[in-house]
Amino acid sequence: MKCSATENVTNGYTSSESLGLTLNVLYGPDSVSFSPNITSYEKLLNTILDPVMCQADCNGCSFSWSSGQTTIVNTDVLNLMALSVNEAGQYTCMASRTGATTREKTLSIKVIHGPSSGSLDPTDTHYTVEIGETLATVTCSASCWPCSYMWTGPGPFSSSEQTISLQGATKASDGRYTCTATNGRTSTVSSTYFDVNVVYGPESITFNITLTTIRQREGSLFLPVECQSDCKGCTFTWNKDGAPFTSTAILDLTTLQKSEAGVYSCTASRTGAQSMDKQLVVQVIYGPDLAAVLPANTLYALNDGSTMDSVVCSSDCFPACSLMWLPSSSSYQGNLSLGVLHKESAGLYICVASNPEWSEKSVNVTITVQVRYGPESAILNVSSPFTVTEGETIQSIGCTSDCWPVCGQKWMNAANVTIQSSGTLSLERATRDNAGSYVCILENTAVEYTKKAETSLILIVEYPPDVHVQTTNTTSDDTSAVLECIANGVPNSYTYTNWKQEWPGFNLARVIPKSGYSTLRLTNLSYEYSGIYTCSVSNGVVQYPTTETVMEASAYLFVKDAPVVLFPQISHDGVFVVSGKLGDTLSLQVKIYSNYGSVVAKLKDSGPPETPLDFSIEEVMQNSIAISWFGNFNGGFKQTFAIQTSKDDVSWHNFTLFAEVVPNTKQQYNQNVDKLEPTTKYYLRMYAFNKLGVSEHTYTLQATTPAPLDSTPSPAAMIGGLAGGISAVLILVIVGVVLLARRRLKGEKQDDVNRLTRGQRLRKLFSKRTDGDDEETLPDEVENPMYVGADDMGVPGTAQTLYAVPQKRKHQGGAPTGDIYAVVDKKTKNQGKTSGQKNTSEQDIYENSDGVGTSGYQSTGRKTSTIKKNVNQDGLIYADLVFPNPPKGQKKLVIHGLDDMTEYAEVDLTKKADPLPDSDEEHTNGNTE
Repeated sequence: MKCSATENVTNGYTSSESLGLTLNVLYGPDSVSFSPNITSYEKLLNTILDPVMCQADCNGCSFSWSSGQTTIVNTDVLNLMALSVNEAGQYTCMASRTGATTREKTLSIKVIHGPSSGSLDPTDTHYTVEIGETLATVTCSASCWPCSYMWTGPGPFSSSEQTISLQGATKASDGRYTCTATNGRTSTVSSTYFDVNVVYGPESITFNITLTTIRQREGSLFLPVECQSDCKGCTFTWNKDGAPFTSTAILDLTTLQKSEAGVYSCTASRTGAQSMDKQLVVQVIYGPDLAAVLPANTLYALNDGSTMDSVVCSSDCFPACSLMWLPSSSSYQGNLSLGVLHKESAGLYICVASNPEWSEKSVNVTITVQVRYGPESAILNVSSPFTVTEGETIQSIGCTSDCWPVCGQKWMNAANVTIQSSGTLSLERATRDNAGSYVCILENTAVEYTKKAETSLILIVEYPPDVHVQTTNTTSDDTSAVLECIANGVPNSYTYTNWKQEWPGFNLARVIPKSGYSTLRLTNLSYEYSGIYTCSVSNGVVQYPTTETVMEASAYLFVKDAPVVLFPQISHDGVFVVSGKLGDTLSLQVKIYSNYGSVVAKLKDSGPPETPLDFSIEEVMQNSIAISWFGNFNGGFKQTFAIQTSKDDVSWHNFTLFAEVVPNTKQQYNQNVDKLEPTTKYYLRMYAFNKLGVSEHTYTLQATTPAPLDSTPSPAAMIGGLAGGISAVLILVIVGVVLLARRRLKGEKQDDVNRLTRGQRLRKLFSKRTDGDDEETLPDEVENPMYVGADDMGVPGTAQTLYAVPQKRKHQGGAPTGDIYAVVDKKTKNQGKTSGQKNTSEQDIYENSDGVGTSGYQSTGRKTSTIKKNVNQDGLIYADLVFPNPPKGQKKLVIHGLDDMTEYAEVDLTKKADPLPDSDEEHTNGNTE
């Protein structure tokens, strides 16, 4: 409610309105109702009940729902959702207001369910009563709504009451009583029951068969016998021969045994009543199961002419058994009487026991009578000696004799070792190990009668020879190598045929047509003799399982030799000379063969020789000193060694000059410095020189010559001794490097073969070739396919200084290994040009000189000090090479230095080759370009 005021003024009206005033009028509750307007529900279990709202004609009322004395919710809505059994009942809605009378209304909810289970009261399910007794009242109940009950029982008994009571029990009252609860709305039922046992008797006793005596065979099926009586609540027992047997009404012996024969009695009894019984006789036909003899001995071993006592036979049967001995000539009923024994009395005697009512049932017992005799002799089924071939199946060799008891038989070998404990020698497939002498021994095993006989067999096994080749790896420094073909076979008469040599991977190298000898001697050794050598031997025996009669064996012979330059062709001095002009670029391919590891190829400039190696004193004597050294790189030209002596290490003079023998082989040299004074201290050194200059001096050695002796010198006077000792074999560690060219040389494979064999055909391995040999006397041989030719490179015929150095380990005595060199002479361009022609003076060209002067070298007009050299940071010298101008359009070839090199092959200098093989089973073959 609001209040409004209005005022009249000159220019019109104005008005004003107050704030509102709220007025709440309380009333009720006058009546209560539900929405939906239903007051009773019948719903199935677990179905949903829609919410029920409680309403009233009331302002200011509050609502609540309760069931019994319990408030369920303080709102106007009852929401039970899915109904359970416990939610069935009366629900009351109350509408109330302060100062007013409370109004309420009831809602009924019934849940249709069950019956889920049934129960009895009392809970007993089994009752035992006598005839005429009354059974207590029994009530049936179940959890369900709505429910009806129905009782059923023995015969016509039925009742629709929930409670029943049995009056005056009779035999007809015996049985099961069942109560069934039924929900008429869901057609669901549930049952529970109890049993009534009405007891009576016994009044009589009978069997389920008419027989009172049963006669059956042992092992037959016994049909069960049931003891019966007019009795309810009786117990039955069976006794056998007065002793308890079983506590059931049925006698079931299943499969009859003879021990089950006897008199059986059945007794029916009940507490409070008199018992009754009846008998049954069971007879079992059995036996015989076992026949026995007396004495119990079944084995008689007697000598010929002895007397044997009588033997009685018996057995257990029902009815009694019949007994008979076979053969029956010496028996009566169950007695056996043989009397005096002889050889023919030996044999088996059988007593047979049988059942007269069971013809199929019989047993027997056997006694053995043995007469001791023999052996007289041992007889073989083959003649001796007996010869077979290895691999052949040997027939069984028998050794027999006539004797008793069984003669002990065994075969022994020549070592008196028993190899078979029988009279048959079975060796199956012949092997060479079977050959030898064998003895067959037969011996009577009876202690009372001992006799022995034996015979011998000689077995010969023929087999083809086992062959192996024996040799030792060697080097080209040795004078010869020997391969021995060793054979071992039966018979030991051998025929030796050709030796063959093969290079691994290249098949046959040569056939040596020399037969009849087991030893092959190779002379003038070189790498070409390395390979697989095969010898062939026969003694006429076929090898099993093949048809071969010739046996072979092979061994690998390794002849270690120095590396060989295949291309380009090097002179006998180890030099390859190519004319060139300064400023030109040279590309050159070198192919090197080594049969032991790889090779390192190095490039050096020509110049003075390098300092000799391992200069040492070998022996100091009264008037001389023995020295040794190894040659070093000769600089591309033949070098000469100068040996100098001094007494004060200041003033030196040349003692002698010594020219190198084979260029660039790092050969060991030995020299005696003689005409010395006794008891004098000497200093020694040396150097090398060639046409281009002089090497540096070696280190200085010193030694004092001993004083003269009046008598034979004592070994104690020696100074220095053997300084070097015996040098160990160096193992080459060779890494192959191929200097590749932009263009390859074109050539034939035969060119390399000719270079590698120095243009010669392969010699006979077993003889040296003399100067008088001609081609017609040489055997037919094949070329060595291990030598691979180099292709033409098609480059200008100029080259720079080149040499190949095998990388070897040093001998223990300090001996170095040899190098292979290739050297070029160099030509310089004329500094001045006139009329387009080149001017070249004699002094511009180095000349080879074999002359030796006192200074150690001979100059050709140029001083060595003026030679210009290119040296890198590691001290390696590179030659200044001049090549002619290439043809028009040809790409210029360039050789780079170490600081700016083109890698054509990667060389690992840390790798080491395996040691030289110690036997012919280890071999190594290398062909490195």
